[in-house]
Parts: sequence; structure tokens; C-alpha cells
Amino acid sequence: MSEKSNINNFDFEEHLNIFTKDYNGKYQLIVRSTSKIFALCCHLVYEPSLKKKEKNLLYKSIAYFVLPRDIFSEATHGSIGFIDDMMLCLYALNLISKRHGEDLLYEIWSGRPSTLKKLLNEEFDKITKENKNMFESVLSEVGVDNI
Repeated sequence: MSEKSNINNFDFEEHLNIFTKDYNGKYQLIVRSTSKIFALCCHLVYEPSLKKKEKNLLYKSIAYFVLPRDIFSEATHGSIGFIDDMMLCLYALNLISKRHGEDLLYEIWSGRPSTLKKLLNEEFDKITKENKNMFESVLSEVGVDNI
């Protein structure tokens, strides 16, 4: 198989799932949900009701996943290194949910609705409070301001 074929067949969502599905540790639900949250963000960029600034935030969230040396790198920290990526995605999803209603997210979400609700509320609150400086650094890094 040629290298070009491998690139064309690469499934980043599946890569994330393989990398995080067996994670056991702090923020387990968040880390294990990485591939589903990534997929939700990818699907939402095609939602016609979203404003350009909201879509731009989703694009930034998606792009942040592929940075090899982001604020808290998975290359250095392993699977838990996705927590900065997830804080950004959950921030974007919370903003969209508040503006457009949570049903928009639940229609696309591939998991249990109760899991998404927990991720968006208690898990997001916990991770951003416990990692306040990291969260602020991520928002600053991608240029997020009031949108």
C-alpha cells in the first residue's frame, strides 16, 4: 500500500479512540470521550444555524487536536495530554449549547445523552477549575475572546 493510500484512509477519530479507550486515571470520562467529542465538533461545523464565529471556534478546536506540541501535549503526557484539547472543545460545545439549545448537540452525539450532559456540565466545570491556568493558556493560544 502506498503512503498516499495510507494518508487517504487515515481516520483521526479512530486514532483518538484507540489512543484513549483504555485510559484509566484522572479525568477518565473526559479522556475516554475524546474521539466522540472530536467527532461532534467535526459534524457541527456543517450545521447551518451556527454563526461564522461559532464555526471558527469549532475549527480552532478541531485544529488544536493535531498540534504536536500544544499546551499539554499527549506526546509528552500520554492519553491525559488530551485534556487541554478537550477543555477547548467542551468550551465551544457549551457556548453552542447555550446559544442554540442542547438538542442540537444531542441529535449528533453518538453516545448516551447522559454522558454528554455530564461532560458539558460537571466534568467541564471540574477540569477547568482544577486546571485554570492551563485552560486560560489554551484559550489565549487559539485567540478565543468573547464571541
